[in-house]
Amino acid sequence: MILKKIILTNFGKFENYILDLDNGLNIIYGKNEAGKSTIQAFIHGMFYGFIKPNVKKTIYLDELKKYEPFDRQDYRGSIVFEHEKATYRIERIFKRNYEDLRIYNEVTGEDITRNFANSGNTRIIQPGFYFFDMDYRTFKNTICIGQNEIVVDKKISEDLRERLSNSYQTNSENISINNALKMLEERRKEIGSVKAKTSDYWKIMDKSEKNEVRLNEIKAKKLEYDEYLNQRLNVLKEISRLNTYIEELNQKLNIFNIYERYEKYLKAKSLIKNIELTKAKLESSKNWLNVSDEDINSVKNINKILEDYENELEILNRQRMQILAEIENIEYDENRYVELIAKRDYLNGLLELEPKKEYADQILAINNFSKIKSKVITILIFLLPIINISISFYAYNNRNIGLLISAQIIWIIVFLLFKNKKKLLDKIKSLKQYEDEREQYYRILKQEKFSSVKDLTEEIQKINTAISILELDKKDINRMEMRIKDLEEKMISIQKSYDYTKQQLEEIFSKYGTNDVLEIYNSYEKQKEKEVLEKELRLNETLLKTLLESENFQELENEFSSEKVVNKPSEYENKINIEIEIRNKEKERIELEKKLSNLEGILKSTYNLFEEEMFLNEENQVLKDKLKKYDFELKAIDIAESTINRISEDIHLNFAPEFNRKIGEKINAITGGKYSTIKIDKEMSISVLDPKTNKLIDLDKLSFGTVDQINFALRIALSEEIGAGKFPIILDEPFAHFDDDRLTNTLDMLNKIKEERQVILFTCHKTEQTLLDKLEYNANFLQISN
Repeated sequence: MILKKIILTNFGKFENYILDLDNGLNIIYGKNEAGKSTIQAFIHGMFYGFIKPNVKKTIYLDELKKYEPFDRQDYRGSIVFEHEKATYRIERIFKRNYEDLRIYNEVTGEDITRNFANSGNTRIIQPGFYFFDMDYRTFKNTICIGQNEIVVDKKISEDLRERLSNSYQTNSENISINNALKMLEERRKEIGSVKAKTSDYWKIMDKSEKNEVRLNEIKAKKLEYDEYLNQRLNVLKEISRLNTYIEELNQKLNIFNIYERYEKYLKAKSLIKNIELTKAKLESSKNWLNVSDEDINSVKNINKILEDYENELEILNRQRMQILAEIENIEYDENRYVELIAKRDYLNGLLELEPKKEYADQILAINNFSKIKSKVITILIFLLPIINISISFYAYNNRNIGLLISAQIIWIIVFLLFKNKKKLLDKIKSLKQYEDEREQYYRILKQEKFSSVKDLTEEIQKINTAISILELDKKDINRMEMRIKDLEEKMISIQKSYDYTKQQLEEIFSKYGTNDVLEIYNSYEKQKEKEVLEKELRLNETLLKTLLESENFQELENEFSSEKVVNKPSEYENKINIEIEIRNKEKERIELEKKLSNLEGILKSTYNLFEEEMFLNEENQVLKDKLKKYDFELKAIDIAESTINRISEDIHLNFAPEFNRKIGEKINAITGGKYSTIKIDKEMSISVLDPKTNKLIDLDKLSFGTVDQINFALRIALSEEIGAGKFPIILDEPFAHFDDDRLTNTLDMLNKIKEERQVILFTCHKTEQTLLDKLEYNANFLQISN
């Protein structure tokens, strides 16, 4: 599993805070109170929801309230991680009574929450049970190491031991030997246990056992003295035989030890040869340029940027040439456009010269009537004055006022008729002018080769259509020219950026006195090869030092310098069995010696114990009758317990040596070779072998720093052994008691661990970063911003 992104939307003091993590070693630095423990608690909460483990109902831990934002209603976050070649996103709302959890496939965005059955005893899904295959307590004791929590929790040491042994023996972590033994013990208490001294059963059993012991003693002492002598002689012979057999085994063991020293000599010789070859390779690599990571990354980035600029310029230029080609394909003639505009304007003017038809119709309607009316008015103008003069003479002579007035009215009528005639003459003149203009207009139409006004109108429409087409073409050309201008401006801008970036590359070339980018790349690769060689050199030197321990190679050289080869003993694979056999036979010899001592004591005296024997037999018969009803069941319980314990011991003997060896390797590395052998009992109590005294030492006799180192190695080994080695390891200030040497060894281990699993280290010190830089180990350094 790899944690990729931690998103604290609203959690504790954080708001919309994001941490991007790498696959290997991640160092997260923050001052005290910066929020390191808050981030670690957030990871716990995302997978296990701050719910108390191993309870039947939902009980929240104090952390749920502790990290709730006091000034924001929202209380949520999300985490993105890779697991078994898939990427997931978990989103969780922590707020009590409104809690919610969703699990998504990060690639497809699909909500897959329904695919995860609820784990544990609560109604809230706890993804940690599925993804880590462990409960919260085991998670905290294997994957997460918090502040002052480097020591394995004693409350679960037995659980871890069973989980280890059961997993090793049966490939199942769910079988509980303790539960079986507990059930048997509860049943024994119901009927009265032999350990319950207040029970009637124990009193009867105790008395019966004491009587039996005494009877056996009496019977033994009643045997013939010669029998005791024969037994003593047989014991002496058996002791002599064991002494001879043990001596033969020790001789074989000595041959094995010589072969092991020879193997050590060959391995040390090979390591020394590799060290010399590595030093020679390092000497030959001095002439290469010392290119920094920053500069090689800059060269790679600059080359990529220049390539991108070139591609962009090429794309823009292709677009520009394509638009120019499109412009060439447009048949636009500016002169023709101007000619058509002029012609349209001329013809529109010609169209406007046409006499108005409605005006002509009006004049034509008046024409005939006006001519008649004009003639009548002319006649009246001549006749009325004559008549008026006649009337005037007549009226004057007759003194007729009425006729005089009538005469005056006639003058007025004559005046009006005269004025009306003038208007009629003007209209007739206008009609004449219209006819002249109309005749001239049609003459012009014929000159322009138009037979009618309709032909003129159709020609104007054709010209307007042609002009519209040309105007659309012109707009397309203008638009394309503006596009070309934009493209050229972008090309100029990109070219400037290209030139500037090219100058940066030349500055780097100038720094190393070369213009060859391949030389830069090759030098950097050689430099990396040099770093690998240096690491290989350090590793081989460390291996040599560990192999030789306190011995001097020259001593081995002197011992095995001859060309004689020490062959591997035929029974070398049975060395451990021989060592065990020696120990067993020595124990057997000790027992025989004790037996011999007892026999010799018995031979010193005899007793007359017949009466005591009779009394004890009668009393025992009564006691046996009382115990008869309990014996069968208790015997069955004893057999069951014995069988279960024997199985447990067998399992422990199977996994313990291998597990101790793995922890020993880690402690050897983390303590710089000071301690390499470790023993762990059933209770997870630890003792280490002092290489100087070859004696086991309890942890309470070691320094705090060493104890923390050993417990740290134990935590790492535990997580790997129970299957947690594929998950990240999360560390929160676990190295408080480590000096620089211890911390260097630990960081060296973490650097190896990061190749197999992700490491996330929270710290308030920059010592780790300094040492990692010194060791030239790659790590993702992150700083928590306040």
